[in-house]
Amino acid sequence: LCKVKALYGLAKYKNANRYSEVVEKPKNIEGESFPLHLFLYDLGGTEINVIALRHAYDMTLKYPKDAIFKLYFEDLKKEIALHSRFDYKSLKDKPYDLYAETMEKKGLEFNIEDSIDRVEASDLSKYQKIRIKKELRAIEESMNDTSKANYAFYEFALYDLVEAGLIADLDKIKSNATAAADESSKEKEDERVAKIVVIDPIYRDYNLKNKQNLEKSENKKIRLSNAYTQPYRNLNLEVEMIDSKDLSKDNVDKYNDLGLVFQWLIEVLDHDNIDMITSTHDQMDGLTNRYGTDEFLFTGIYAFKERNEANFNHLLWAMTVYGLPFVLVDLLIIHNYFDMVSFSINATTDHTNFVEVNEVNLKASSKIIDVYIYDVLNQINKGVK
Repeated sequence: LCKVKALYGLAKYKNANRYSEVVEKPKNIEGESFPLHLFLYDLGGTEINVIALRHAYDMTLKYPKDAIFKLYFEDLKKEIALHSRFDYKSLKDKPYDLYAETMEKKGLEFNIEDSIDRVEASDLSKYQKIRIKKELRAIEESMNDTSKANYAFYEFALYDLVEAGLIADLDKIKSNATAAADESSKEKEDERVAKIVVIDPIYRDYNLKNKQNLEKSENKKIRLSNAYTQPYRNLNLEVEMIDSKDLSKDNVDKYNDLGLVFQWLIEVLDHDNIDMITSTHDQMDGLTNRYGTDEFLFTGIYAFKERNEANFNHLLWAMTVYGLPFVLVDLLIIHNYFDMVSFSINATTDHTNFVEVNEVNLKASSKIIDVYIYDVLNQINKGVK
């Protein structure tokens, strides 16, 4: 499974022109792993796509009851059809030995000399005759020389899949891509969320020197966690919390859940614009079953304080008798504001379903925070993206 995931990830990053992020340069490697790094580094896009699909398919046969292999296999087909840059129609539907035998038979049946005589007797121009005769000699040469040196290994690596209809499958994926994109962009009623798991909310409170007030931040975090789980009117959404502040020695399962979720989160964010199944996808299945939902919400509040900085207008006002008090008030008054960041990720699709960043020019009081929390939960409940 790890091998399938690794090859799948290499193919995805190769097609996205981000291969250097996941493959080390061989010159930086010493020891027994050097040949492997050299092999991966030298693989072209066509080769890595074919190798990844080959291994994923083989594992679907070896472990037919394990759905994760089929998931990677089907997504790799989509990847090859839509994002790879090789001509998959060059793939052969026979193993090399059988293919070579077939080509030899065709060579015997095809009379090159007769074809050349027909070209010479035709009304074609001198230059047209030269070009066609050159092409015929090339065909003759390829039919007479069917050694493996004339073919890339990948052309025969998927012959059984091609024989079973792989080319038609890839063509269908390609032709349906536009229609699928249009369909996914439409808002659907069944996108409503009935339950969500809120993951360890963050609260950071900063003073005028832009340093975090740790004690205040901790107290506000506890208040923030409680705010997410309180019953809001007119909200048909069940909210469950995994909070680091609630963990104890008797809460080992939730501690492990929290570790897994953050590992999954980091991977989703690292992949950025690459649409791919995470390596922790199958592990997250256990969490979705245990919590009864595949929606996980990550959220945080960052509260700040600041004073206005003195400028030229302040100087002008200070030069008047009546203006000085206003200048002092404007420079001494403390302005409070906070940023609230919220985003949810679906563990079934590994996609971010909801993102919202609020910049609020108000003090982060409990009532204000409750209003924004309700708005976030309400949007998620209704399936708003």
